[in-house]
Amino acid sequence: MQVGNNFVIRGEIIMPLVKIGEKHQITIPIDIFKKLHLKAGDVMDANLKGNNIVMVPSLVIPKGDVWFHTKELQKKEVVKDKNSKC
Repeated sequence: MQVGNNFVIRGEIIMPLVKIGEKHQITIPIDIFKKLHLKAGDVMDANLKGNNIVMVPSLVIPKGDVWFHTKELQKKEVVKDKNSKC
């Protein structure tokens, strides 16, 4: 394990090393941050998968707009788009 350069080496995989702050915060390495097109204030979904923390960028939908994002309504919207002559 190589901590001095902020990387950990596991087998042939070199991964950025992150540190947990006092308030349970972590800093996402800049390469990952840019690759995922993240920006300050974005929301992440955090889950536990085995012994791993998996974080996925998420979109928060306001409560009043949830009806629009139902699968049933979205299927109807796709059909409308296919039938429109633009």
